[in-house]
Amino acid sequence: MWRDKVFEHACFYGGTALRIIYGLDRYSEDMDFKLESPNQVFSLVAYFPYVEQELKAYGFEVAIQQKALVGPKHIDRAFLKMNTRVSMLHKGVPQAVVDWIAREQLLKIKIEVDDDPPAGAKESSKERNYEYYFY
Repeated sequence: MWRDKVFEHACFYGGTALRIIYGLDRYSEDMDFKLESPNQVFSLVAYFPYVEQELKAYGFEVAIQQKALVGPKHIDRAFLKMNTRVSMLHKGVPQAVVDWIAREQLLKIKIEVDDDPPAGAKESSKERNYEYYFY
């Protein structure tokens, strides 16, 4: 999403951001983003091809599907799904560990974007450098 410049008008927040950006020892099941200002026409679907292309470059085959709106209408939701066994093998997890995973088990990541952030919400910026691995 960074390569498609989504962070020029959105920011990463919530539990996953606290863990990845600030190193807090916490677990989160989704990735939360918020737009910097309200935008009722924002569509997460427009970013699916870029996310799929980027993950494919790392050898991951994924499916992304938009989730029907349940709850606040200003939250755009999607699920990124990939085969857990294939993903683990690709990352070098030993076969003995992978054999414990059901063949059709999916790794699912929920992505949510708040397109109507609360008034007065403030953002901060922190740059992180990560190594990129190419196989």
